[in-house]
Amino acid sequence: MRLLNLFHLCIIFSNGAFSAKVRTKTPPMGWNSYNHYGCNPNETIIKTNAKGLVDQGLLELGYDQITVDCGWATSYRDSQNRLVWDPQKFPSGGPTLGSYVHGLNLKFGLYSGAGVKQCGSETIKASLGYETVDAAAFAEWGGDSLKYDNCWPDDKDTFLVLANLQSPMVQYNYPENDPSTRFRTMSDALEKVSRSIVYQVCQWGVGENLGTWARQISNSWRISNDIENKWKSIWRIANQVVPFYKHTGVGMYADMDMLMVGNSGLNIEEEKTHFGLWAINKSPLVIGCSLVPGATRKESITILKNKEVIAINQDSLGKQAQLVLRYTEEEYDIWAGELSSGRKVVAVVNWSNATKNIPFEPIPVGVSSASGVRDVYAATDLGSLAAPTTYNIPGHGIKLLVLSGISAAPAPKELFYYKATTASLTGGAQLVSCGTDCAPVNSKIGNINTSARASFSNVDAGGSGKKLVSVDFINYEVALGSAWADGTNTREMLISVNSGAAKRFSFPISGGNWFETGRLNIVLDGFVAGAKNTITFTGGKGSTWAPDLVGFAILG
Repeated sequence: MRLLNLFHLCIIFSNGAFSAKVRTKTPPMGWNSYNHYGCNPNETIIKTNAKGLVDQGLLELGYDQITVDCGWATSYRDSQNRLVWDPQKFPSGGPTLGSYVHGLNLKFGLYSGAGVKQCGSETIKASLGYETVDAAAFAEWGGDSLKYDNCWPDDKDTFLVLANLQSPMVQYNYPENDPSTRFRTMSDALEKVSRSIVYQVCQWGVGENLGTWARQISNSWRISNDIENKWKSIWRIANQVVPFYKHTGVGMYADMDMLMVGNSGLNIEEEKTHFGLWAINKSPLVIGCSLVPGATRKESITILKNKEVIAINQDSLGKQAQLVLRYTEEEYDIWAGELSSGRKVVAVVNWSNATKNIPFEPIPVGVSSASGVRDVYAATDLGSLAAPTTYNIPGHGIKLLVLSGISAAPAPKELFYYKATTASLTGGAQLVSCGTDCAPVNSKIGNINTSARASFSNVDAGGSGKKLVSVDFINYEVALGSAWADGTNTREMLISVNSGAAKRFSFPISGGNWFETGRLNIVLDGFVAGAKNTITFTGGKGSTWAPDLVGFAILG
């Protein structure tokens, strides 16, 4: 079956709005102390890593920011109510450290939080209630950027918070009407200082509509809970970044968290996939390993220094890639994104443990033909592309391609659309009215699991055999508290055609709440000609819930 141009179909969901506060033309690049040193930075650590960054040639590639993360301050403020650098950890003080960093032609990154205390501490002060004072101090110290975290949102009695089953430091269900308020206050304060400071929100995606509000006030915003030094964390975060293409652009970047490349928890193929996915989604590229010369394996440093991957991330269009096709049972994804000069980046990701030959067809990513195909990690030109091909990809590996000289494929036609309101429901499945939400139907089917299903009869697929189907769904089961356990940011669904064998699909996060629709493009087989088909949707794993279902389109 020849696939259609699904890339064009995806981008119609983007609203194309731009932020009024463009601070960097490309995603920030640099180094941060947290992933390798936790909340225990000191002057020696910062200086040796800053010099190591320069000495290993990373500055000339664009890594120009050194950020001191949590743990730098004391438990008290000075007589002017300013934060105080811990004299035991930073005997020369913050301003002197900033001068050292600037002397290496690097930018000085600072850290605080929209809470009463910093992350990782019971005592170290953060900036809630002192935003104006602290913003002025950050500017005075020569700060060039500010990572602004989300721990300790208030100073309520610890017992009362724990009684509500929440950690006082990390509260995923903190009761606030507008999750942006604490972060807007610091944004406003930074706008009033005399120094330009890049504002990097680290709110973790708590609450709703992060992409809507964060792009208005910041240069980048963390979309997820902390990255782990494990392969499963790459899958989790990749599923969370999917809908943010609606909100990103030049000066507005979805932050997938600092890089784990070089910290030895991932093998080399996994590190390439990690780095590649962060690059195509225009996440900031912030190194999180030790840059003390000799401390990190050479292969990892080579990945971090890959000029072609960096160029994809730093492309002037600033356009995030999109998940174009997902093959859950076959364990691979196809992502694509626009680059400058009419080029496209394509990533074929093998989520399987085993090496696989994975088919790739250019039409779904909007390409009829391409005169140039560059295999980025192999640093090899593969010639032209005008027909389906196959790539041999290692387990947990990526085939990262840049296509040029493109003849565009036409956007697919939506032959038929079947709304949630036309389904037959069994078990506990329920039709829910969404008012003006749940586009394009304004209704959705919820409570779908293995004993509850939605069936659509008299479906016309425009022919027989395999067909492309776009499923409009809603999933906002964000992995916050479950991030370090089994959280994946996905919900699974089994879909069958005409009572044939059901196929399993993992649906990523769809948007900013339980009423924002996402679209997943899949391939289904078993159709017959005419309006004689039945498609059934049911839960995909044990007693867990499937995504809510808005409807689906048959493409042709």
